[in-house]
Amino acid sequence: MAKLTGILAVCALVFAIIDLVHGPDNGDAHRFVIHIVEFISFFGFLCLLELWAFKAIPKGFNLNRWLVSPVFPS
Repeated sequence: MAKLTGILAVCALVFAIIDLVHGPDNGDAHRFVIHIVEFISFFGFLCLLELWAFKAIPKGFNLNRWLVSPVFPS
């Protein structure tokens, strides 16, 4: 899961850079597609990061998973 999280983070970063390079003055369809792909990859990254943290924190602090959810709400 760490590799997939990293891949989605790199994709979100690459599309954010492409969006910045493309420029805010171009209102064409390419920028719309870049925004969609950037949002999907960043949202996927955040979801996987939360799942990974929800799985890793109980192991690191020797807690029950149900005790972690009130401390780290989603």
